[in-house]
Amino acid sequence: MAVAAMSALLFGVVSSPAQAAAASCYGGSHYYNKPAGSFKSTPFTTTTACSDINVRSNQNTFVRVCFRKIDIFSNCQARYTHVVPGQYVVVATNVLDNRDFLLDFYNDAEASGLVAA
Repeated sequence: MAVAAMSALLFGVVSSPAQAAAASCYGGSHYYNKPAGSFKSTPFTTTTACSDINVRSNQNTFVRVCFRKIDIFSNCQARYTHVVPGQYVVVATNVLDNRDFLLDFYNDAEASGLVAA
């Protein structure tokens, strides 16, 4: 019997490839803390661990992603995504690896949470 199947029988743990990929992606999350009066986070860089940019906020907020173009973060998404507290929400899909980006928030209220990319 395969090791994974034996583990599932013994421990009741079943992990799909999608669950394993999400765990790997979220495991590399970085903390963000945007102070009141600001609209943008500090820069982050996409990795090979995630194919999307995921945000887990500590409060209700709206956010979009701005990618670095030359030396400025001017390549922003047209729409903001609603991020609810306590769960990861995909805010950009199919992103390239090693791309610098920042989070652009709809308002200047304080915001904090995690970003996985």
